[in-house]
Amino acid sequence: MWMGTYPSNPALVLSSGEELQKVLDANAESMIGEKVMAKFGTNLPFLPKILSMEKALPLQIHPDKELARMLHERDPEKFTDTNHKPEIAVALFKFEAFAGFMPLGVIWDLFQLEPLKRFSPKLEDTWNRKKLKELSFDCCRHQRARSKRPLNS
Repeated sequence: MWMGTYPSNPALVLSSGEELQKVLDANAESMIGEKVMAKFGTNLPFLPKILSMEKALPLQIHPDKELARMLHERDPEKFTDTNHKPEIAVALFKFEAFAGFMPLGVIWDLFQLEPLKRFSPKLEDTWNRKKLKELSFDCCRHQRARSKRPLNS
């Protein structure tokens, strides 16, 4: 379950059925406050979610604020939000979390797939966590550069 003002699937206020964003717009000062409004306007800078951690959750990779804005400008149908998606997990019960990368050997195999080959390190390079981090940043920079191109290119 999630609640927010995401444009393509907005939350509704239970008591009235109104879209949450419309209620926030009409009651911005009392519900959001001046400090938050000065920085974000009446748009919520977060998306609260309540998730069941009974099963493993899929990996989610979200762009930073600048890339989210550029992707939205380029293709608003596909990228409906201009905001980044920082996330935090709050455990209500005991659970185990995994954060990080797969074993380096598995990742090496993925970098041999055609779409990722251009980012693959040279054989003479050392394949380690530092190199993986560099490659991750390179992929993100590449995506940011692609997002600046006109839609028809």
